[in-house]
This record gives sequence, C-alpha cells and structure tokens, in this order.
Amino acid sequence: MDVSEEAGIYGSLIGFGLGVMVSDINGDLYPDIYVFKRFYERDYLYINQKDGTFKEEIEQWTSHLSLSAMGIDMADIK
Repeated sequence: MDVSEEAGIYGSLIGFGLGVMVSDINGDLYPDIYVFKRFYERDYLYINQKDGTFKEEIEQWTSHLSLSAMGIDMADIK
C-alpha cells in the first residue's frame, strides 16, 4: 500500500529524482530525507515529524538549490 501522500511525501510525473540521502538534519535523532531532483523540479527536504509523517522544509534549511543536481553528499561538520 502506497502511503506517500499521507506521510507528506510528494510525487509527480516530472520528478526525475536521481538520489536520496537519509540523515538527521535537525539533530532530533529521527531520520530526515533529502531527495535531489533533475531538470524540472527542485530538491525536497523532508523533516521527520516523529509521528510517521514528514514536512517539506527545504526553504527553511538552505538558501541555494542547484536545480540540476547530479549527485549528493552530506556531512556533519562542527
């Protein structure tokens, strides 16, 4: 059963997603999801709401999107 919509995960026919990175972006010990896209759509950052749902918040966490990614890396640098 596909529960993507109920969980707050977007889907579209023009998504062309190339990759996914799972990491704890906000430090709450729950996995968040970064999906990078190619061509038509921007990337998505889904912040875990700790109840089985996610909220897309990429504009709150970054000020720049490539809009044409070919790969993704993530690091925790303090």
